[in-house]
Amino acid sequence: MSGQPAFQQIQHDAEVPGSEAPAGDLRSDRELALRVQNGGSGAFVELVRRYQTALLRYLLARLGNRADAEDALQETFAAAFRYFHSYDPSRPLAGWLYTIARREAGRVARSRPAPAARETAAPALDEIDDGDALRLWNRIAESLSESAFTLVWLYYHEGWSQAEIAASLRRPVTWIKVNLHRARSRLARDLGEEYN
Repeated sequence: MSGQPAFQQIQHDAEVPGSEAPAGDLRSDRELALRVQNGGSGAFVELVRRYQTALLRYLLARLGNRADAEDALQETFAAAFRYFHSYDPSRPLAGWLYTIARREAGRVARSRPAPAARETAAPALDEIDDGDALRLWNRIAESLSESAFTLVWLYYHEGWSQAEIAASLRRPVTWIKVNLHRARSRLARDLGEEYN
């Protein structure tokens, strides 16, 4: 391995079979959001198609269990549909959806028994793609808070810039930089040489 920590080297390693194209650009997201808010035929279906793969990968890494991730994904889209009237189309759609997904992941994680859920994670992750990469993301999820995991995921896995994350989460870029640094420091301490 190179001198980079392993979590920097596994960007985009966790593809989901049968996945659709990744989320669109901000302009098309804004247009799609307006169509959804105006009750456009098929607009919400397009939103689900556009974001389901990225959100499922995020939830799989966060929860470590395909059944839980799929439940959280379904609840994410149900909440988005229910509350779309409160979405501000001038803000990034992806950030709004990841915020909902992060909250749903937290709800699911709190509702399940702690040790048993992690014991069954490996087989579900192995069937998706690179088991080592997904197990690493699962370890990262265990080590970090929900918000720190989301930052690390968006930056290292999804390839978002710090400015994109800041805009999406409505935080200053400095906050993103500081919290990414803190997350990396925590991972270095918690995971140590195992993944460096």
